Amino acid sequence: MLVIAILLLPSVLAACGSAAPTAMSTVAAPSPTAVLSTDADTSTVTASLEVCPCFEGLSSGLDNTQQARIRAVLSAPGVPNVDVYVNGLPASNGGKLQQNIARNQFSGWLYVAPGTYTVALVPHGGTLAQAILAPATVNAEAGHRYTVAMVGQVQDRDIRPLVVDETAEEAKAGVNAAANHNMAIVEINNVRGAPAIDEVMNGRAGVFNIPYGGVKAGICAEDFVHDVTIVSGHPEIKLLEGDTTCEAGVSYFFPPNNDAPTGVGDGNISQGTSELNTLEFLSEFNRHHVVDNGHLHTFNTLLAAIEKAGLHDQYANGGPYFLLAPTDEAFEALPAAERDALLKDPAALVTLLNAHTVDGHYPWGSLSGAVYGQSNRTVVNRLRKDLIFVDDTLNGAPIGINYSVGNGNRFQVVYSLLPVK
Repeated sequence: MLVIAILLLPSVLAACGSAAPTAMSTVAAPSPTAVLSTDADTSTVTASLEVCPCFEGLSSGLDNTQQARIRAVLSAPGVPNVDVYVNGLPASNGGKLQQNIARNQFSGWLYVAPGTYTVALVPHGGTLAQAILAPATVNAEAGHRYTVAMVGQVQDRDIRPLVVDETAEEAKAGVNAAANHNMAIVEINNVRGAPAIDEVMNGRAGVFNIPYGGVKAGICAEDFVHDVTIVSGHPEIKLLEGDTTCEAGVSYFFPPNNDAPTGVGDGNISQGTSELNTLEFLSEFNRHHVVDNGHLHTFNTLLAAIEKAGLHDQYANGGPYFLLAPTDEAFEALPAAERDALLKDPAALVTLLNAHTVDGHYPWGSLSGAVYGQSNRTVVNRLRKDLIFVDDTLNGAPIGINYSVGNGNRFQVVYSLLPVK
């Protein structure tokens, strides 16, 4: 989902007034289990990955229907970077501590067994006693996704947690991205002075009348839309405006908010999340015209290669794994004779696919280095070759967007084939 944002009329918004904060209570958390956080793809713990007693998310046997998922986002302006604590311990996910998360950044999906959990946001490097606010309680049901957002305004002294059951919000809005080949949007309103906001797509679909401090879900059902976020009842007050590519079968979380002193319009978008398995999700791109940075996202050749190699079941039902998914453009860069020979050779295709697959759970943020959200990590593919992620590059070559797909798998768009030797 690509949005070009502009900032407009902060002084007008200030005249609209703000909503009163809501109170929250907490309940006792179950006793946590301390585990060792290690780097799953190396034999030793590296200096960049700490050893600690922490709350480690599930990393094997992941199942979107039988387990729950929890993440956090820091939506309130004016607060420091935070560390995520779950059940009183630092949260570790995919071998990476969820620490030093900046405003508008999301932690990765933490898979957990159904149950009750507490989530606290602590100033980076601080202790649980220094949590910015009381821990939020998540009553996690199987098959549900939960985002714990910090909302409100520092200047109003109303910072508070908002626990968003994304699955329930989408069901309430009648949105089913996977079944209906559309894109779901879950959006909060943290714009100071806006009693409610609308996100309108091509003048029709979107999310409407989101109350301040609240959340709603909506739909983006067309490939391309003009996306305008306004104050409800005041179409002349535009908070965000731009062109959006709607990606079928995927859900996004959007937290627009104020960014003092520059005004309204600042926000970020979560990593795309799909309930589809990897092959189903790849097929969705072939039905729609999705372009990112000038690259067409179609995967016909990759899907044909998986079938020819006899690996359909492994990629549809296996995992967790991290797939570096080459576009049709990547295959077309090969000389025609070489490409034709490759696509007729199942053994060669198995080798190629192994070069593009990393075993293990790599949720969003797990590739971060010293700065959360900035990739700086080396992982190892099935051929035991190093894959070096730095910012938006893989082994020095530009790469595209990535998604969380079925049962803990991750899917990264790449524009060139990885070597097999």
